[in-house]
Amino acid sequence: MVDFCSQENYWYYRATVFIWIILGKAVNLYAIFLLILIYCAFTNRSQILRNCISCQKEITESKNRFRALSEILNTGIIIMSETTSIEYFSNRTLELLSTTSENLASTIQTVEYCHNKKLSNFTSSNFLIADINYLLQNRISEEISLGIALIGSLSLECRARCILWENKHSLFLSLVNANEIIELENKIANDKMKTLFLRSVSHELRTPLNSIICFTNELLDSPTLVCSEEEHTKLGIIAVSSKLMLSMINNLLDYSKILSGALSVQKSYCDIREIIKNTHELLEIQAKKKGLDIICRIDPNLPTEIYTDPLRLSQIFLNLLSNALKFTYKGAIEICCVTTAKMMMKCYIEDSGVGIDNDIIQKIFTNFGSQHFPTIKKQGSGLGLYISNLLVKQLGGKRIKVNSVPNKGSTFQFSIEIFESNPISEVCEVLRNGEKDDSRPEIVISNQNYSKPLNSQEILIVDDMEFNLEILGSIFKKYGAGYEEASNGKIAIEKVLAWDTKDQPFKVIIMDCDMPEMNGWEASRAIDQMFREGKLRNMPRIIGYTAYNSDEDVKLCFESGMVGYLPKPSPPEKIINSVRGYL
Repeated sequence: MVDFCSQENYWYYRATVFIWIILGKAVNLYAIFLLILIYCAFTNRSQILRNCISCQKEITESKNRFRALSEILNTGIIIMSETTSIEYFSNRTLELLSTTSENLASTIQTVEYCHNKKLSNFTSSNFLIADINYLLQNRISEEISLGIALIGSLSLECRARCILWENKHSLFLSLVNANEIIELENKIANDKMKTLFLRSVSHELRTPLNSIICFTNELLDSPTLVCSEEEHTKLGIIAVSSKLMLSMINNLLDYSKILSGALSVQKSYCDIREIIKNTHELLEIQAKKKGLDIICRIDPNLPTEIYTDPLRLSQIFLNLLSNALKFTYKGAIEICCVTTAKMMMKCYIEDSGVGIDNDIIQKIFTNFGSQHFPTIKKQGSGLGLYISNLLVKQLGGKRIKVNSVPNKGSTFQFSIEIFESNPISEVCEVLRNGEKDDSRPEIVISNQNYSKPLNSQEILIVDDMEFNLEILGSIFKKYGAGYEEASNGKIAIEKVLAWDTKDQPFKVIIMDCDMPEMNGWEASRAIDQMFREGKLRNMPRIIGYTAYNSDEDVKLCFESGMVGYLPKPSPPEKIINSVRGYL
């Protein structure tokens, strides 16, 4: 038997037990550590798996949302891989391309741009697939409009960009129905053509009409005119008819401005009584021929001067009174102007004519709309009321209102603003109180003597139309003024240089704007340039004289160096006063 009690064996076995205890604990610790590692690895893997499942779910949900959105959009959507295989397409795509899902890939291969509708320049090919291949090869990420293709009756705009789809480089292609856009572009182009046509026609009509008005008025005002009373009346009818024709031409020109969005007003202080008097005189002959009276009543509380556009207000009165004359055969026509509690001017034009049916009233304010009765011949262009209604709004009113009873008469009424937002009286009150308002420009009243005779050879008339030169020459001769003539801008420059060299410079130039070889705007810029370069010692004052009277044309006059603008036709007094201001 082993003697455990011996000294040697005692320590040996004790050490052995101790070692086994230590080893056992180590094994337990290792097992525990191993178990911890296993647990951590399992937990982390589970989290990764959960995250992967969550991400996959989000991706699926995103794709579902994308598909749902693509189906409700009016745009065809195609996603193509780098090998041009179709990864996704919307049902709208099949409708726009008029194909099926089986034939979609082959259909895309045949899509061709319309003539002159290819917008990209990547390749010389006119097929869509060539651009698709180029974009995929070069991975162009910005959205590009490739062009417009015609599929049946649909014009499709093709837009594309490279994207990542399921971690692969792909192409996002969108197809948009461009029919409405093309129709809008065509409408805008047609409107521009109409505007240019009406602008050109109105200019060509104004030019001969200018001579008719000026020479007729000159004959009527001539003290040496010898004619019978009947002949004098006929001349008066010619003068009135030509002015009415000018009003219709103005309506055409305004319609062209409406098409281009350029209709505007230019307000100034004017005499309302003078405006009504001139309109009354213009229509008085027509009224007398029909046995009608035109009655004018003006509120005594109405200011002597009102702040509005006198030409536009005259145009409104003339259109409304002309309509009243057309459809009134007995009785009277009354025009009445009163002030309102809102410090506006309300105007009434009342007639005892045929009246207007209720179902027609709303139509008469549309463009080219006019009232029509079975027993009355349709009259007018249908633009007068349409333009007048727009002008009332431009002058601060709302619209023209109509009250009418068939066979008894009609009343047209409108209100306009007649006071300036910052009236001059406020400035005067500030000055009286000894205060200076730097925010408003100083008001300067010219002491120019406009009654002095025109007896100097300081005027140059430039116009390519012979009878326009005759008209202006006749006006200046009447006032004793000497003048020179030029038929275009190039000749005008030569004469300006020649007379400047002779120390007899022109002080004023009446410059037509639309001329061959060199127009008035170009000539004005050239004269201004010569003066600034020192080639011209004296700078003449250039006044534009043209039948073009849009805001752009007037602005062009001042930008070219002109100091003023006169429309064709203009009254002789206005022409003379404009010239006198610079002599």
